[in-house]
Amino acid sequence: MQEVLLLFIGKGKVVSEPSKNYVSTKYFLSNFPNNIVDTPFIGEALLKLFPNRFNKVHIFGTKDALWDFLFDRCTNGDDIENLDNLNEAVKTRALYNGDPLLKLLEKNFSSYIGTQCHCHIVELGTTDEQIWETFKIITSSDLDLDGCRISIDITHSLRFHPLFLVLALNYFQSVNTKTSFGSVFYGAFELTKEHNGLTPILNLTLFTEIMEWVNAAQAFQRYGDPKFLADLLKQYNQPTNLINKMVDFSNALQLNDVKAIEKTSAELNSLLHRLKAKLPAPLQLITPSIQDLPNKLQQSKQWEIMLKVSRYHLNSNHIGLAVLAAWEAIIERFADIYKPTRRQNIKTYSTISRKVRSGVLKEIVSKDFQDSINELSDFRNHIAHAGESEPKRRITITDIAAKFPGILALLEKHLGDIKLMQIKELEPWED
Repeated sequence: MQEVLLLFIGKGKVVSEPSKNYVSTKYFLSNFPNNIVDTPFIGEALLKLFPNRFNKVHIFGTKDALWDFLFDRCTNGDDIENLDNLNEAVKTRALYNGDPLLKLLEKNFSSYIGTQCHCHIVELGTTDEQIWETFKIITSSDLDLDGCRISIDITHSLRFHPLFLVLALNYFQSVNTKTSFGSVFYGAFELTKEHNGLTPILNLTLFTEIMEWVNAAQAFQRYGDPKFLADLLKQYNQPTNLINKMVDFSNALQLNDVKAIEKTSAELNSLLHRLKAKLPAPLQLITPSIQDLPNKLQQSKQWEIMLKVSRYHLNSNHIGLAVLAAWEAIIERFADIYKPTRRQNIKTYSTISRKVRSGVLKEIVSKDFQDSINELSDFRNHIAHAGESEPKRRITITDIAAKFPGILALLEKHLGDIKLMQIKELEPWED
C-alpha cells in the first residue's frame, strides 16, 4: 500500500519581514536519538528521517504562507529571479492553485527531497464557506488518496488547520474504506530544552486509534451493532472469547434468533462484568451501553425478549428486523398461553397466526389492538415474502415506517395483559 504524507506550512513568526521565517531546528525521533535532521521544515525532516517510506507529499498553505522560504531552501538560493517572483506573489497574496510558480516549487522540492511533491493553496478558514472549500481540496480526487495509507503532520499553520485536516481525513477514510490512517506527527518545540536543544518528533498514532473508536462507537450507538467494536479489540490482544461473544451476540440480533439472543446476551454480560477493569479505556466508556440490552433481557420470557429486541431494532433504525421481531413476540406470547403439545407444536406458527387474526382479540382487548395485530401481520408478510406474490392491499415502506412505532407501543402495553388468557376459551386449540 502506498503511503502519502500530508502537512501544512504556515506563515512563520511575522515580527518583521527578515525574521518571519521558520527557525532551523534539529529534529529527531525518540527511538533513533542519534539520527538528527537540521532544517526549518518538519516536512523535510520527516522525509529524511523516514527515507523511502512516503510515495508522495502534499503541502497545504494559505496564499501568504512560507512558499518563498521553502523555495529558497530547496534551491539553495540559486534561483534569485523566481525566488523574487514567488516572494512578491506571497506578499501580495496572489498565488493560486495551478500557479506556474507553485508548479516550479513542486518540481524543485521533489528533486531536492527525492519524493514527489504537490502544493495546494487553501483559504485562511475564517468563514464556513472557506472551511468547506478547504475540505474540498483536502478530499479532492486530485490528491489520488484512494487506497493509500495517509500520514499527517500537525505541527505548523494556524492551530485549527491541523485539527480540521484530521477531521476531514477521518471522514474521507470513512467513505473510502480501502484508505487507512498511518501516523500523526508533531514536532514538539515545547520539549526542545528538555532534550538539550533537540526537538523530538512525536508519533501520535493514538489519535488515529481514537478516531477508529469513535467510528465504532457511533456504529453501535446508531445501529446497535457491536461488531465494529469487536474488530477493534483484536488490536488490543483482548480475550478471544470476548471478541467472539460480541460477534455472536451481533449475529443473533441480526437473525432475530430468540434462543441465541438469550444465551449470547447473558454470556456477553457476564464476560464484560468479569473483564471490566482490564478492558481498553474507550470500551470501558461504552460498556454500560453494550450491557443495556443484555441487562434488560435478564429474567425475561421469550416473548418479552423478542418485544425488547424489537424496540432495540427500532431504536437502531433496523425497522425490518423490528417488525419481524415484534411478530415473533406475538407468536411466542400466544405459544406461552396455549402451551401446545409436542405433536401440536408442528403447526404452532400457522395456528397461532390464524387465531390472533380471527378477530377475537377485539373482544378481549380492543379493536385498536386487533387492528394493530392484523396490520403487523401484513407488514411481516410483506417483509418476509417481498416479491413472492401480490399483496391483498398495497403496503409501502412509508406505511411501515409511519405506523409500526405506534403498533409496537400498543404491543408493549397489552401483550402482557392477563386478559389474553381468555383466547384459550374463545379460540380453543384444534388438533
